[in-house]
Amino acid sequence: MGVIVDDTAWVKSLVFDKKISHSASRPTGVENAKIVVIQFQILTPKTDIEQSIVISDYTQMDRILKEERNYILGMIRKIKGIGCNVLLIQKSIHRDEMTDLSLNCLTQAKILVIKDVECVEIEFITKTLNCLPVANIEHFRAKKLGFAY
Repeated sequence: MGVIVDDTAWVKSLVFDKKISHSASRPTGVENAKIVVIQFQILTPKTDIEQSIVISDYTQMDRILKEERNYILGMIRKIKGIGCNVLLIQKSIHRDEMTDLSLNCLTQAKILVIKDVECVEIEFITKTLNCLPVANIEHFRAKKLGFAY
């Protein structure tokens, strides 16, 4: 059966050629998307100097892992706090935008993630979505959100 012109609608949209970063329970689509483009990593900070940490028992290891999880959860709370449900992550020269822990925490927060967005695509994406890229977690504001319906 054919479709007539009256049955069609013009939809302003943007198509990504990147895969959604997901686990088994990760959302695969979002309606009324509130989108943020970030240019930083969702990781615990690394030191500038070469050093080693000696862990002598499991309680120390558990404490380190708990602190890392709390740090990442704090970042994700800021992201979720402005209403973001889609996160576009600019490709990093460091190659580590996030860890499995970060992805799992974003999954629990029901935030769809597309990572490895090329630097040259950022300007086009932000103009199309009418949003501003965020270079630091401290600069997260609702006015930087883009929207897609």
